[in-house]
Amino acid sequence: LGHTVTAVVRDDPRKVSTTHPNLKVVTGDVFRAESLEPIFRDHDAVLSVLGFPKQENPMSDFETSISAMVAAMRPAGVRRLVTISAWYTDPVSRVGQYMFDNMWSKIPGLVHTLDNEGEMEKVLVGATSDIDFTSVRAPTLTWDPVTSKDILVQDAHWVDDGSGFIPREDVARFMLSTLDDPTKWNGRAVAIAIKYTDEEMGAAAVRFKEHMAMYTK
Repeated sequence: LGHTVTAVVRDDPRKVSTTHPNLKVVTGDVFRAESLEPIFRDHDAVLSVLGFPKQENPMSDFETSISAMVAAMRPAGVRRLVTISAWYTDPVSRVGQYMFDNMWSKIPGLVHTLDNEGEMEKVLVGATSDIDFTSVRAPTLTWDPVTSKDILVQDAHWVDDGSGFIPREDVARFMLSTLDDPTKWNGRAVAIAIKYTDEEMGAAAVRFKEHMAMYTK
């Protein structure tokens, strides 16, 4: 029958077009534990794919929201938490990295996002006495459909032989797999990737640029 899912959205739940007998959509304040705690009750795990707009100045949204989730999970009796993060959350890990130097460092506000995702991961490391977390560090997310490629996993800030693009659906595929085997990456932040051929990588880059161009017209 698959998972029974309660999706928490930050505004009007009617904006979620997906429907399924096992899906319920509710509104919650991701910055307030008291808003999240009754939603989390009677659930086995929390899976977070929260994202926030890039900002010109240092930000705290990732750290604040994960702190609220952890604070809500404890009284709700939920231990398992899987969250999305990104490559290069530690500034030291960015040194000499081609993708960071030539792409990510040139995107306004992205460094502040990465820094705060690093702070988010520190919150999780400090909560391991009663929270079983996995932080999934992903490269650049695309809107391409799910692939059948193996997910490469490395206990690091990036995947050495991984490609710099990954479809969102492949990230979801990996995150859900950690729920099926909660002990495999428990208490760890791991980097993931897939491996494209040079031709596939070039095509993925073209599709990514075309999609992003829609937001700049």
